Amino acid sequence: MNISSLYSPVKAENSNTTIASGTTSTTAISQERKLWASYPFKLISDTGLSARPDVSRDHYVIKFTKDMALIHNIVLRGLNASYNQCLAVAPNTPAARDFLIFNQCVFEMLKSHHDMEEDHLFPALENALGQPGAMADNVREHHDFHDGLVRFHDYVFLTEPSNYDGSTLLAILKSFGSLVEKHLHNEIAPLYDLHIIESDTLRALWNGVEKHYQPNFDKYRHIPLAMTCADNAFEIDGQVSPFPPLPTFAAYIVKFLWGRKFSGAWDFAPSYFNGQLRVQHE
Repeated sequence: MNISSLYSPVKAENSNTTIASGTTSTTAISQERKLWASYPFKLISDTGLSARPDVSRDHYVIKFTKDMALIHNIVLRGLNASYNQCLAVAPNTPAARDFLIFNQCVFEMLKSHHDMEEDHLFPALENALGQPGAMADNVREHHDFHDGLVRFHDYVFLTEPSNYDGSTLLAILKSFGSLVEKHLHNEIAPLYDLHIIESDTLRALWNGVEKHYQPNFDKYRHIPLAMTCADNAFEIDGQVSPFPPLPTFAAYIVKFLWGRKFSGAWDFAPSYFNGQLRVQHE
């Protein structure tokens, strides 16, 4: 069977490249793939460390802040992948089903991250700082895009593949995406203010919060999403920091052990399981 015959070519917005989508093994030929991972929602490449000579270079807050930026970039790449491919997906196809699942996972990643912050991380940090309300600005920014996030949830979870409409999804992404981008950037640099907490205390605090966060991860959805929305060649503060920090063989284990259940969804992700950006879909 000629797979390309099953596809419905569509021009993606802001792209001169024709993309075609239609099966679980999505073919979307694009020489602009690297751009798609970083546009329109800008990735975080500078945490603001160079402007903080008061922060000891061996304090755990540096790793903590960079890891938070890396997590935020995973979310931003997921949103970018959705934004740049949503018009190319034809309704009533296996690709529409897989693309909706991909977007469900992006929603779950963003929502669970902010729930973790509000329920566990921020209260723990305020307690360690002895400053109730110190993280209130971050919570307020969560509220700024709450309604858009609800619309995103409702569309990607309640829409049947037969009723999928890329223009509707694009409008939803436009309604809240820039607010998410602004928040994810705003949250990073102020984290260096946490350097007044003892380094080992901050490390233990974050390790404790992660124990609450990890059980909420669906290994068939969230781990594959995190790995395929990473870019292990991307620089933050002038340094490449592969994330998640896993050995090379782990990518193959995740792909074949956990990634197979929703394999079609990861065809829409910007990277392979090893964190290498796709230049084109194969």
